[in-house]
Amino acid sequence: MTDGNYDPDFHIAHDPDLPSEELKTLAVELQDLVQSKVGTTKFANAYNRIRQSVLSVRRDRRTARVMQVCISRSVFVSMLIPKSIAGNY
Repeated sequence: MTDGNYDPDFHIAHDPDLPSEELKTLAVELQDLVQSKVGTTKFANAYNRIRQSVLSVRRDRRTARVMQVCISRSVFVSMLIPKSIAGNY
């Protein structure tokens, strides 16, 4: 597990958009191995710290998008109209 805000293992194990089930299974196995080596309490604390930082980044990005839309109407319109359609006008 990493101490930073991004843990690739967490991302791989919990990203619903990843196509490879084998990769997800490997990530879960890696988490289980790390948990068995460092202990449940340490693992749970590190895992929750990473999960909270991921949720915080998502919340910050969502807030930034909302603020951008409130400030700029053109940004709002560009989010509504897909680029393939916008190119035709």
